[in-house]
Amino acid sequence: MKKNPSLPEQFKKEAQATLPIEDIGVIILDHPQIILSQALLSKLLENNVAVISCNSAHHPAGLMLNLSGHTLQSERFKKQIEASAPSVNSCGRPL
Repeated sequence: MKKNPSLPEQFKKEAQATLPIEDIGVIILDHPQIILSQALLSKLLENNVAVISCNSAHHPAGLMLNLSGHTLQSERFKKQIEASAPSVNSCGRPL
């Protein structure tokens, strides 16, 4: 992030805010220079924060959601981990 030295110090202090992660529902990433750590992404998802990433046209390009609360997805992951060999359906496609 670039700093602007010409801004008054009082303005800089007032522009900073803190917010408990539990109060965040959605974060929209809409700038190509935004960088997030894996630790932050993990913490956001653990707290059920949806993370949306936008493309260069400022349209949503991807969505990250917490999967631990989604029982159907959790069950699928468990079955995939326990599978000893690749499974296919009657059309020959992976299950």
